[in-house]
Amino acid sequence: MAKVRKLDGIIFYQAELEFLKLHFREYSTSLTAASLVTYLLLRSNCDEEGLIREDDFVLKHLTDRYDLPYSSINKGLLRLEELGFVQRVFNNQKHYIQLPLVLRFAIKDDPRKSANLNYFRIPNYIFENSYLNAFIKARDVSGIVGLLDIVNALYRDYSNKSQSKIKRKIQPLLLKMKKSLRSGKDWLKRLLNDGNGLINEVNFDQRDTFGNSVVELRFNSDAFNEREVNPIEEAITAIAKKEIRKHFKNSTIPYKNSELKNCINIFKSDVLVHLHKLPNVLAKDMALQITKNLLVDVLPKTIYAIEHTKTENLPGLFRVRLKGFFNSFINTNEHARTMIRFAYQRNNTEIPPLFT
Repeated sequence: MAKVRKLDGIIFYQAELEFLKLHFREYSTSLTAASLVTYLLLRSNCDEEGLIREDDFVLKHLTDRYDLPYSSINKGLLRLEELGFVQRVFNNQKHYIQLPLVLRFAIKDDPRKSANLNYFRIPNYIFENSYLNAFIKARDVSGIVGLLDIVNALYRDYSNKSQSKIKRKIQPLLLKMKKSLRSGKDWLKRLLNDGNGLINEVNFDQRDTFGNSVVELRFNSDAFNEREVNPIEEAITAIAKKEIRKHFKNSTIPYKNSELKNCINIFKSDVLVHLHKLPNVLAKDMALQITKNLLVDVLPKTIYAIEHTKTENLPGLFRVRLKGFFNSFINTNEHARTMIRFAYQRNNTEIPPLFT
């Protein structure tokens, strides 16, 4: 399996960015730098529907982790609630923080939508080295909007060409943010952060054929993670995670986010470890179909059984119930059992008794 450089981070929708930019242009004094940074913090913690469990969200922990001013971020959260960018909702006896823009613009399993790159990723590295703190101190709202524009352009360049390098004319760039040359220079300092920020400068002293000053920018190399990647395995894992979260959210089970993460890890170690071998013998669509069939059969039964059992160890009960229903599925599904057995054989590894 080949190692590739991956840019991990927040999936941020193009329409979501355009809405923020439109709001900034129409109501330039309503959004603050702190509220935009707070929004990014919330986005880094929400699920695919823009939901965050209130009892698992501790703002002070995040501000301490990323060296951000708690008072400013807390005010930013209140401002977002006033503007309607954040709402409080109650579902199945659980309290959530809801980001309506995510719910509005998220891809809803529509292949026509997902075929187009209607999102970009904001690298998690944006929170490192107190990078965003400088924008808050300078109250630089337009600077954060400009930063997101650059991240968007760099991610698309990376996605299309496996590169991450763009050129921008200085004057139009500053005009777009309504910045003077002086304030623009201050913004560039914050953007580059002496080489310790998300964005690095490749070449500044450039001019195009018309004599315009041009800056060449790229992502900081530390924003990338190098790891082994199998696209089909990643797709199988993504489907499983989404379904597990959905079933827990729609259940009456009182759970903490840490318990949900443990249950997802149990599913990976007890179930996905077998499904990940399917690409050895099956095309992607067939491997994914077996995964979906298993999830549809096993998860509702597992969740229902947990809902009707008292426990102080949710992950432990999840493992026990999951094992029983997974074994039952394999024993009654000859096609899935045969394909997984063939996959183990193709991989020259010992076949677990369940699949023999």
